[in-house]
Amino acid sequence: MSTLPPPTGSAARTTRDDPPPAPGALGVVLPPRVILGYLDAAIRWRDQLRTDLAVLDQRAQRARAAAALTADVTLAHAMLGAVGARLDEIVAVWDSGRVLAPECERISQLIWGRIEGGGLGMPVSFVEACVLTAAIVSRLRERVDADALAGGIGERLGLVRAQIERLAARNGSAGAGPDAVADLERRLAAITAALDGGARIDPELAALEQAAALVERDVIIAGSRRQSLERDIAEVRERLAAVRAAEEQARRDAATCRAAVVDPPRLAVPDVATLGPVPADRDALDAYAARLALVERAVAEAARRYAAPLATMAELDGLLGSYEAMAAARGRATEPAVAAAGAAARAALTARPCDLAAARTAVEAYQSAVRQGPASGPVVGRLEAF
Repeated sequence: MSTLPPPTGSAARTTRDDPPPAPGALGVVLPPRVILGYLDAAIRWRDQLRTDLAVLDQRAQRARAAAALTADVTLAHAMLGAVGARLDEIVAVWDSGRVLAPECERISQLIWGRIEGGGLGMPVSFVEACVLTAAIVSRLRERVDADALAGGIGERLGLVRAQIERLAARNGSAGAGPDAVADLERRLAAITAALDGGARIDPELAALEQAAALVERDVIIAGSRRQSLERDIAEVRERLAAVRAAEEQARRDAATCRAAVVDPPRLAVPDVATLGPVPADRDALDAYAARLALVERAVAEAARRYAAPLATMAELDGLLGSYEAMAAARGRATEPAVAAAGAAARAALTARPCDLAAARTAVEAYQSAVRQGPASGPVVGRLEAF
């Protein structure tokens, strides 16, 4: 599973209700400092929204169209409750910062994984639930404020008509199907006609306001899910491009290593192409991201294993060069024993394939040969085992 640097800068809030931006993505292990910053912001946001919702609930109960506001109030409480429960889970795993990689991975799963049930009506991720909760509370605030300003039936009709027109403008988008919007328009026309005929329309208007609020809620939810999916697809594509580049480098290192050393690692470099194209469906994308995380780890391990012998060769070569310079500075490079040991060490290192164990032994023998006799000048430390 990949890791991610902390987000650069603070995302600007568009409204007072907006949640803090979630770091990382599905399948990304978050650094502890990033988790700490996000948890602090998320808890403060949750607590403030809880306070705001309690005030709005009281105001909605006293509103003229209290019945029409009930659905939004109930949904906002359900969503905030589900968000709070998941946030409590994250805090429990965080355990005051006593986390290692497995706990950080679990926290990433809790942030980006789905919240099943919780009274939300459909499975959504924690990030989506935060966005939806903020949108519902913001919409509820607008409706409660509008109710306080609306002095009669005419004002309420104007508000619901504007709401239906917004929905009609989004006709065909997810969550705002033509049938649902057409039904709202028919009901609005019937209520308007009844009002013109002098009939009382309070119950019908309250029911229409509630129905329009539910349709708009579905539009908000669908829009948020679509945006979340688009963002996640883009992030998975970026990770896919990165792991493809890592695979190419690992294959180059593997070819170099197999030609350069005796007994190279016996490890296959995963073929990223077997993952196929990035899907556009949420369930398929989540499964794809999980497989991608496995491939990322496998490619990283292959790269590490094949790069290690090459790094050892380079370090031995550098150490041998430093002792050759020392021998020359001391005037001992042409001494038979020193020259023979140096030639043997250089031959062992330049042999292809190179036996790293034999080369290490030869370099250490040359170190000993150079150190023998009167010492002058700096002494380079003995070669450590690799």
